[in-house]
Amino acid sequence: MVNWLVNLFSPKRARPKSRSRRQTSPKRKSPKRRKSPKRRKSPKRRKSPKRRKSPKRRKSPKKSDNSLKKKIKSSDWFIVTMKGCDYCGKSKELLKSRGQKYRSKTLTDKNKEKIWAVTDKIAKKKYRYFPMIFQDGKFIGGYGELKNKLS
Repeated sequence: MVNWLVNLFSPKRARPKSRSRRQTSPKRKSPKRRKSPKRRKSPKRRKSPKRRKSPKRRKSPKKSDNSLKKKIKSSDWFIVTMKGCDYCGKSKELLKSRGQKYRSKTLTDKNKEKIWAVTDKIAKKKYRYFPMIFQDGKFIGGYGELKNKLS
């Protein structure tokens, strides 16, 4: 009996201090979500047998590049022209008046990438002025260079 009385009047055991507002209680684990029952898949439909598609024919730029290279190298004079260019017309007239045979190719939006790829390789630089004149497969320049060469 004495024991319990001693315990009653003894100083209280040190209790842990209450947590401040900043401290949070330990995180509780959220309850696991129940998985919804699996839905049944609709029955598979029979597919019709696949037809083999014929491969699409693509024009490879290499073929046209090679043909343009051949034209430039095989002709005595080759001129790359553009619509509405006065100097292109003058260069053609100059060659005609001198009795020279020439071939020409007009630059359009569709073929400009192919033509520039070939002419850049032959000229060894980017030349974006018109006309582009080649003699025996070698790049000459424009109308001014042609006039100097023929006079």
